[in-house]
Amino acid sequence: MGRLIFWGLVAFLLWRWWSRRRPAVARAPQALREGTMCQCDHCGVYFPVEEAVQAGPRHYCCPAHRLADEARGR
Repeated sequence: MGRLIFWGLVAFLLWRWWSRRRPAVARAPQALREGTMCQCDHCGVYFPVEEAVQAGPRHYCCPAHRLADEARGR
C-alpha cells in the first residue's frame, strides 16, 4: 500500500511540474474576437471591416480582388 501511495504522489508531482512548464495559451480579449465582419465581393471570404479595401459600396479583401472586379466591369 505504501508503494502505491508513493508512486501516486510521484505521478501527481510530475503532472504538476509538467503542466506548469508549458506556457499558457493566451486568448484574445472578447472585444478583439468580436467585430463587424464583411464579405469580399470577389471571393466571398469574411474578414474584419477595418481591413476592407472599398470601391464604392463594394468591399474586397485585397487590392488584387478589387482590380479583378474592375477588369470584369463590376
